Amino acid sequence: MKTARKYETAFAILCIICVSVFFVSASVSAEISRQEELQVRHIVRTAEPEESNEPAFTLMEHNGRVYVYRAGAPFMITDIDPSGLPTADREKLRAGIAADDREELLGLIEDFGS
Repeated sequence: MKTARKYETAFAILCIICVSVFFVSASVSAEISRQEELQVRHIVRTAEPEESNEPAFTLMEHNGRVYVYRAGAPFMITDIDPSGLPTADREKLRAGIAADDREELLGLIEDFGS
């Protein structure tokens, strides 16, 4: 009888530890997600274009992906893999392709993505 009671107590303690670990890991995960969201908001907020003659957006190859820059800061990372594009397009992306507005940007992304 005493042995069964010891196992029940040990099992209860183990359950409490597991539940605690679950809630702590969920809390840490939520905090990490919140911090990542704040960083993305900061990038987008600081990337507001200033009045100038520069294009609103620039597409460039970076780290094996096509990035969209706005006011010189990263704005968006696309799923486009430049290694699958024709050589002329890859060269243009290395130099940077300007887009004056969102419609032009979306058109370029659609062209490169298809």
